[in-house]
Amino acid sequence: MLQSIVDHTPKDHFDYDNLLAAVAKVTEVVTDVNENKRKVENMQKLLAIQNSVLKDGVVHSYLSLSIYIYLSVSLSLCFSLSLSSLSLAVPIR
Repeated sequence: MLQSIVDHTPKDHFDYDNLLAAVAKVTEVVTDVNENKRKVENMQKLLAIQNSVLKDGVVHSYLSLSIYIYLSVSLSLCFSLSLSSLSLAVPIR
């Protein structure tokens, strides 16, 4: 809609430059929102996979443990946490 206003505004209009700046800013904000939404969706997918490895809150195989640890590390990087703050001690049955 804003781009349509720019398209129909003469280039010598006193608000033309402000309209261009507004379009650029809106585009920047929309891009940022979409990128953050994509990151959140990816984190949700990682959490879902991580939770699928657990049965009653316990990892039941060494392969599952490897996947669980990998996903835990991946999620910590997504949240910009240090590895030392992760609790990866998971009992194996």
